[in-house]
Amino acid sequence: MIRFWIWVCFFILFIPQGLIASETDKSTLKKVVNALESPFRGEADSLPAISDFSFTFIQDSEVASLNQHQQARGEAQFKFLPASEKKRVSPLFRWEYSEPDKQLIVSDGREIWFYVPDNQQAIRSEAKEALSPEKGNNPLLFLTNLGELSRFFEIRWFGAQPEKAEEYFLELIPLGKSPLIKTIVLSIPQTTLLPNKKDQPMFPISSLLLTNVNNDRTHIRITEAQVNQKPEDNVFRFSPPPGTEILTPEDVQQAF
Repeated sequence: MIRFWIWVCFFILFIPQGLIASETDKSTLKKVVNALESPFRGEADSLPAISDFSFTFIQDSEVASLNQHQQARGEAQFKFLPASEKKRVSPLFRWEYSEPDKQLIVSDGREIWFYVPDNQQAIRSEAKEALSPEKGNNPLLFLTNLGELSRFFEIRWFGAQPEKAEEYFLELIPLGKSPLIKTIVLSIPQTTLLPNKKDQPMFPISSLLLTNVNNDRTHIRITEAQVNQKPEDNVFRFSPPPGTEILTPEDVQQAF
């Protein structure tokens, strides 16, 4: 009888605590995902809205099969359009490398240009087609759809999360098959969840690690992030310099 009550006490004291911890864990995950997505949805009950953002970045890339590493630096800008325009125009963005070589990926919402000055070549593609989920979850699809990541990815904790972590780590796994993305790991500052700042939204990502199906890894550390700076639309337009060879994605595919 004594043993029976010992086991009863054990279950009363310990099992419910485990269940509570599990529910707390799920609740925290939900809060973190909401803090990540909500500012980009622009809903009335969401966290302070983000209509545009920019940052500088340091990118470390590793090609697993060749054991090659490369570091690059640059700047990025993204601008989201009003809901009335979203169906006909994709988000505007500009992703520019300054080191080790200058490269530019820029979109005015209708077309995307990939420009390499040293090669005097530019590849032009349709934004809607290039950023379509059917294209295999293009990495840019992630940054242009931050308000609805749950639509494209399963989102879960990446590893064990300390109770008083300075950052939370989320693992995103594509819901559909993707030749470009195996997983994305995001680092979300704990301060993103703190109440306040109704008039001062902050960019909710400090770094991301993208792994493709070949286990090549790209780690991007985000610095100097700014939001709601209202950049002009001409920042996201591109006019090929004279003498630039203009290619299509099909031209590039045929070349290989």
